[in-house]
Amino acid sequence: MENTNQYLLSNDEEIINTFIKGLQEINITTFEQLCVECKARNITTFTDFFEYTRSHEAPEMLSLGAELLLNRVKAIKREKMESFCSSSQIGYYLSNVLSGCYQEHLMAVYVDVKNKIIAEKVIFKGTLNQAIIHPRDIFRWAIIYNAAGFFLAHNHPSEDLTPSEQDIQVTKKISSVSECMGIRFLDHFIVNTGNYLSFKEMELL
Repeated sequence: MENTNQYLLSNDEEIINTFIKGLQEINITTFEQLCVECKARNITTFTDFFEYTRSHEAPEMLSLGAELLLNRVKAIKREKMESFCSSSQIGYYLSNVLSGCYQEHLMAVYVDVKNKIIAEKVIFKGTLNQAIIHPRDIFRWAIIYNAAGFFLAHNHPSEDLTPSEQDIQVTKKISSVSECMGIRFLDHFIVNTGNYLSFKEMELL
């Protein structure tokens, strides 16, 4: 049977070649040309660059190569966090975990009484909605893991960290249930590539 998956890449060399071909589609063959193009497009950070590769302006091959490169870097043996000492530490950690996702992911991190991480669980993929996200999906795993508390995080593929009204209402609903269940809801993060917003720090929780 003919292989119809034109995006099946087996190794790092093929991924790099795909990325280079994408650059060649916009007539970039040297590093100097790449710097000039970035300056012309006001690209000054890696976040800016990956935002460009996700836009309709970027060639398909470049978009594909950038996505595969990002996923490959994330797949390189990531040291799993076992405990934390601040909200910022776990906020940046979850930003790294969820970076590059084109769809919203809701993730829970369950901890014991000493704030040591017991488990990480993707609860939902898709747009957060009060009608879809039910607290039982979160607390079911808290009970299974015998967790004393949990963090929530979800990414905004748009890279905008501003919480929506639905984000706020869902957070309030989960907070209310956590008080009844006696399981600490420690924080809710909205993350993008390299940054986060903490509901607790913003006094929204």
